[in-house]
Amino acid sequence: DIEKITLWTDNCYGQNKNKSIIMCFFWIIHKYPQIKEINQKFLLKGHTHMEADTIHALIEKKRKKTANMTILTPWDWQQLVRSTSKKYSVYNLELDDFLKFDNLLLG
Repeated sequence: DIEKITLWTDNCYGQNKNKSIIMCFFWIIHKYPQIKEINQKFLLKGHTHMEADTIHALIEKKRKKTANMTILTPWDWQQLVRSTSKKYSVYNLELDDFLKFDNLLLG
């Protein structure tokens, strides 16, 4: 069983340093009691290049090359990402797969 989670994030306050992310960690600890510790580590300013940045760049490059492909829905994005590389696993998510952690702040 996993007891410890370490997350590496950039220093973006709006995305990674806010009450919602803290509530997400709180929810994980309560939902999965075997997890005893969550560490969030921040990359140094100016050194925040992560593998995800490369993946996003490749997807954007593919999107520009396939200008004839109209992207209107999440399904369209799935097809674009799938066609970018066979290395990427693309999963279809439904609305119920998303949680709004801000609601936990309300009590």
